Amino acid sequence: MPSTSSSPTPPDPASGGASADPTGPTRRGKWILAGIAVALVLVVGGITAVVVASSGDSGSSGTPAPKALSAKVGQPAPDFELTALDGKTVKLSDYKGKPLVLNFWASWCNPCRREFPMFREQLAKADGKWALVGVNTQDFVKSDGQKFAKDQKATWPNGYDSDGAVKAGYSGSPGLPQTFFIDADGIIRSHLFGELTADKLHQELTKIGAT
Repeated sequence: MPSTSSSPTPPDPASGGASADPTGPTRRGKWILAGIAVALVLVVGGITAVVVASSGDSGSSGTPAPKALSAKVGQPAPDFELTALDGKTVKLSDYKGKPLVLNFWASWCNPCRREFPMFREQLAKADGKWALVGVNTQDFVKSDGQKFAKDQKATWPNGYDSDGAVKAGYSGSPGLPQTFFIDADGIIRSHLFGELTADKLHQELTKIGAT
């Protein structure tokens, strides 16, 4: 009998009647490859985000942040270490032995803006009787705090609390400014909410032996 040509490949219903190519990737295989590609993009993006977050605007210097709400009046002030807005390091325990005012602030906070000139003036008059440490918190961009501190001619160290962990350790309230008064033994003697006046500052300084 005469030879006959091989039967044509039957149409693939999923392709609208076109003949399927047995050597090409199946539709299922294409979806699998697409899924793998998406997963790789997500993994690379996640790694990039972690690297970016751990550099640049990060304020952590490696020391664990205080446990949440661990700062109590009458108790030792929890230690912390932050990278300052000027690139140096701020460590609370370095100030033990001297009365200390610890001020939490943000560049967008109007009462904080009014406090800075008062702090600058009163600290200049203090003749070293007490120290002031600021913590820039709740500013999403570090450069905002840097510009504010520079414009205000802040002469005291200001750490950058990038993730709010130090603020959370000292207070559960989101309000700013907040100020802690710590005596030379490292004990918190008072915790004030809101803007300080020069008179109120002096009243609280007496509680930590700074007048």
